[in-house]
Amino acid sequence: MWDPHFHRVPLYACANWYFNPLCYRSRGMNFNFPTKKGTGVERLLPHGTVESIDLIYKLCTYDPDERMTAKQALKHSYFKELR
Repeated sequence: MWDPHFHRVPLYACANWYFNPLCYRSRGMNFNFPTKKGTGVERLLPHGTVESIDLIYKLCTYDPDERMTAKQALKHSYFKELR
């Protein structure tokens, strides 16, 4: 349900985002978060393969238009042995 005091859409309202026009607005919002340098996935997964690290970075891209889709992820070289 829309909350006029906080001007946001509660999480449960976006469960059926396809049918809720209020949820479409969040895709075009520009939050302007400050740039922060992280530690990097390589440091957190020191034994991760080059392919696994590349896949994680592509799946964790902030911009949804640039982020890899699930269908694209399944075609990634990380899953080559499973195909």
